[in-house]
Amino acid sequence: MSTANFQAFSAQRSVFKIREVDENSWWVYRYEIGFHGVQAPIPRVVFFARDKQKAQAWIDVQIADQA
Repeated sequence: MSTANFQAFSAQRSVFKIREVDENSWWVYRYEIGFHGVQAPIPRVVFFARDKQKAQAWIDVQIADQA
């Protein structure tokens, strides 16, 4: 068996989480996933939105772009 069978497989390298910081203030955090599958303890804020739906829409675009 060759590695060609696994070329289509791509491991997820980040996880997005949404947090309501204040009224009308939603932050999207990105947690990196290490090579051993362990989530990094410190996230990075990558997007700000006025409502949760816009934050989720931004995440959906990011995930689609990675595919």
